[in-house]
Amino acid sequence: MKLTHQIGVYTAIALIAAALVPVALGGNAGGNKSGSSLSLVVLNSSGNPSASTAPQWGDSVTFDASTTAPNPAVELDCSQSGVLVYRGVQGFGPSYPYHPFILSSTAWSGGAADCTATLYNINKNGSTTKLATLSFGVAA
Repeated sequence: MKLTHQIGVYTAIALIAAALVPVALGGNAGGNKSGSSLSLVVLNSSGNPSASTAPQWGDSVTFDASTTAPNPAVELDCSQSGVLVYRGVQGFGPSYPYHPFILSSTAWSGGAADCTATLYNINKNGSTTKLATLSFGVAA
């Protein structure tokens, strides 16, 4: 059975300490494994998909994700000049409530950023398997 859901952030973690650590944003934009996919959805102030496809600082976003993996999740990391300023993680599936990722944090008080979303599966032993990645820019 193939699961397709809109997902967002259940727990958005923006650690000030993590903002001081450089982050390499590796990965291939739109890369995928096993037929999984991930695409960006920018939301308007009512929480509905926006006509704008270019996210800006402070916007709410979610993702359309499709996978057959049994325990998927999405992690969203954003950086400015190589410094992590935002990290959000959301479990994916019917048991997780929907909340959007809000593109701001204590460490990210404005300005443009480079973001990478990673769809991954949480394996029974606690390890993870990357299923798809999506890189995008956020305007100031």
